[in-house]
Amino acid sequence: MRKKVSKTFHFILAVSLILSMMVVRPLSVQASGTTYYIDSVNGNDTNDGVSTNTPWKSLEKINSVVFSSGDKILLKAGGVWNGQLKPRGSGTEGNPIIIDMYGSGDKPIINGQGQVLITLYLYNEQYWEINNLEITNQGATELTGRTGVKVEAHDYGVANHIYLKNLDVHSVNGDSVKKDTGNGGIFFVVTGNSVKTKFNNILIEDCSVKNVNRTGISVGFTSWCALYDGYGGKYPHHIVEDYSSDNVVIRNNYVEAAGGDAIVPMFCDYPIIEYNVANGCNTTTAAAGQYSAGIWPWRCDDALFQYNEVYGTKYNGDGQAFDCDYSNRTVYQYNYSHDNEGGFMLMCQDESNDSVVRYNISQNDRAGVLSTSGKSSGHIYNNVFYIGDGLNTTPWRYTGSGDMKASNNIFYNLGTSKSVTWPSNITYSHNNYYGYNNHPNDPNKNTDDPQFINGGSGGLGIDTVDGYKLSPNSSLINSGTPILYSGGRDYWGNELYYDKPDIGVFEYPVGDIAAPEYVNKVINEGFETGQGSPFYPWNSSVSSSNQRTGNYCGKVNKYGSWEQVISVQPNKTYTLTGWMAVENQGDEFWLGVKDYGGNEIHTTVDSTSYTQGSIQFTTGASATTAIIYAHRPNTGSGAGYVDDMAVILNQQQPVVNLVKNEGLETGNGDSWNDWNSSVSSSNQRTGSYCGKVNKYGSWEQVINVEPQKTYTLTGWLKVENQGDDFRLGVKEYGGDSVSVSIDSTSYTQGTVQFTTGRFNTSAIIYMYRPDTGIGAGYGDDFQVMSD
Repeated sequence: MRKKVSKTFHFILAVSLILSMMVVRPLSVQASGTTYYIDSVNGNDTNDGVSTNTPWKSLEKINSVVFSSGDKILLKAGGVWNGQLKPRGSGTEGNPIIIDMYGSGDKPIINGQGQVLITLYLYNEQYWEINNLEITNQGATELTGRTGVKVEAHDYGVANHIYLKNLDVHSVNGDSVKKDTGNGGIFFVVTGNSVKTKFNNILIEDCSVKNVNRTGISVGFTSWCALYDGYGGKYPHHIVEDYSSDNVVIRNNYVEAAGGDAIVPMFCDYPIIEYNVANGCNTTTAAAGQYSAGIWPWRCDDALFQYNEVYGTKYNGDGQAFDCDYSNRTVYQYNYSHDNEGGFMLMCQDESNDSVVRYNISQNDRAGVLSTSGKSSGHIYNNVFYIGDGLNTTPWRYTGSGDMKASNNIFYNLGTSKSVTWPSNITYSHNNYYGYNNHPNDPNKNTDDPQFINGGSGGLGIDTVDGYKLSPNSSLINSGTPILYSGGRDYWGNELYYDKPDIGVFEYPVGDIAAPEYVNKVINEGFETGQGSPFYPWNSSVSSSNQRTGNYCGKVNKYGSWEQVISVQPNKTYTLTGWMAVENQGDEFWLGVKDYGGNEIHTTVDSTSYTQGSIQFTTGASATTAIIYAHRPNTGSGAGYVDDMAVILNQQQPVVNLVKNEGLETGNGDSWNDWNSSVSSSNQRTGSYCGKVNKYGSWEQVINVEPQKTYTLTGWLKVENQGDDFRLGVKEYGGDSVSVSIDSTSYTQGTVQFTTGRFNTSAIIYMYRPDTGIGAGYGDDFQVMSD
């Protein structure tokens, strides 16, 4: 039975719908805003169709008409029509064409009977809303391409505003292999190769999709897919802008017994997939030698998956509930996975970049809870992975070689696999491991019983998992490591404590919530002024070689030092950090603090590779200053180098320039992605370098942000030829892409203000030269600061 999930927030949405190509010659309807009635029993196609007393009868009649803005096509409740519905015409913004039912009773049925490839086919139209229909298309045997609902845009441009709401799609037997251009329940696809085409504003909401093959719901496959190849997953701005579908929302749908995948957005830019349920999918793909999972993206940027429930997914090559697959910055949060034969999460292959998996619950998933492959990268934090009695589930099914972190998670095991393999390529921090005989290299691990209220008691529904809240005496409370930009709340909506987070999905409500000011007390922390001030040198100098970052570092000869007086507050705990290296392996190099109201303390680095030293100190009752230092004792023979020093008040969050390598001063594009662009050692505004952007090129950088916060982006831009268009902008922050245009040959500062969405923890800033004019543009000195 379909379970409808309540929602606690609203999004303003518009959705695009595309209608069908005709076989019969269309009859043009001149009236605008007309309501047409169709009755499968008492209708007559010779009627005018404009009242319940004079309804039309057939699908063929509907298909012969070109409808206009504001028209309504109402099918009588309880009616049954066999064949294909292919309506035509387009609505306009604010005045869509609507298909719905009238009268009381069961939803109108459109039954393809396996005699048509597509039951409801929408082709090259826009501004449609289709509601309250039952769609089916069962043939005698499986047939590739057989589909319940297909929306196709073919060499069309941008197809806008298509809503599919409260449709019941079932019994559609396509084959078990084809998964892109239409084969199963509901599909949106882009075809053609001559006109840049994509969808904008798609809403699929409150639909039920059952017993379809291969895929339940898929939105966005494009025939332009080859353009995304060759970038390692970091797709250029102009490709995403031209070909990735925008404003796609898939919400509160129920998918049951799909032969393969349940829900898959493809080639979408910031799609939102929320409050959906997938039950018992992957029913046929294993026998066909195919791989599939529950709910996942393909070649999407910034896809957000939240408040979804997936259970009973069948095992095949994959078989997980969720999957981060060939997509950038995918976020899974507040989801519930249980009893899936292939596990909870797959992070798949080399082009799955910077995924975030947080505040999810996995209960009694099989095989291995987590899987990674290739060079996929991401951070898995504050999740609960619960393995119940008698299960032979392992924490990891298989792993790749990418940069992957796991923090603040609960690995809870009552199963039979007690001694397991913990992949060494994962960086573990502050996780809880309960019920295992061995543990990974996690210096801050916790092995206590988490003391759940009632672990393992989750049922059907994302609201049945209160048992995973922590008891008041749990040692996991205030035992996690702070993670910046972590979404702002736990699984149940409790706000997070930035100073002492809990381990797991529940943030125990203790104390005041605060994110105090974060200020590095060290001035000229990387010696980037080219001078030492306000550091004091003894037998030391500023060096333009051997630096860790930037152009300079501090060089300290034998028996020398750099010191700086910093301001502090009394009775406060600070952390001093600095990156240090020595010329000769084994020579001592000290990072230390003194005159702070306590005993002088230091840490020693003796490596020729830059190593971060760290010291924590608590100031005295009357201390207002302290002295930090880097010191080479009178031992050994070579010099030491120090860079990137910081003194931070503990339990704080940073308020800093969020742009890395903001002036391209590394001499390369570190932290930036470039297309038809380069680093230039001429035309810079300050320093030694700037970014050069050729026509139809861009520089982009992903930055970390906090949800629902206002930021200001600034940057200095100029063009080679007066009047050429050069843009500074931001996108993927939870709102529409915004930019400012500079067309001057003199450096001019551009400014863009933006406010992040409720759940956004990243944004993309860019400078972009459109395909106009002839010359290049130059950009320098970028900043993103919170207001």
